[in-house]
Amino acid sequence: MQANCKCNGTKQELVGVILNGILHEGDLEEALVKLEESEDDKFKTIFEHLYKINIDLDLFNKFQVDRIFEARILSVDKAYRSLGLAYKLMAKCDEVAAEKGFKVIKEDSTGLFSQKILAKLGHETLLEIKYEDIKDENDEIIFKTPSPHTSLKIMYKMVGE
Repeated sequence: MQANCKCNGTKQELVGVILNGILHEGDLEEALVKLEESEDDKFKTIFEHLYKINIDLDLFNKFQVDRIFEARILSVDKAYRSLGLAYKLMAKCDEVAAEKGFKVIKEDSTGLFSQKILAKLGHETLLEIKYEDIKDENDEIIFKTPSPHTSLKIMYKMVGE
């Protein structure tokens, strides 16, 4: 799904995007193995931690499902923020998940603003971890994020019941 603005002439700009996916049992374990092939150490470290956090949550067992609708990326161009576009994109995401028969939608929400949008749409926090507490084997903070983004939240919403 993407949001476009109507501009003068024929030019259109991409102003917002949400990337969704379907998560099946075993996908995260498989992704963790494939991650070993990555030559980008920063990417590898970040996603290794995200995958392990999600694996430990055992969401398929917790929600008794064999697939989860996952909102993976939500972004709106800085020039178009505060217009409600992210809210509309996420609301549409919830709607699509329900229409496609999913019972649960999940997000690894990394920013305060998306966390507030998700909460406003009825998504609940399953797990919150402060970024300062997520460290590598050298005791270095992995997620170095600017304020006010202080924590990672794994959030979800039951949509197909």
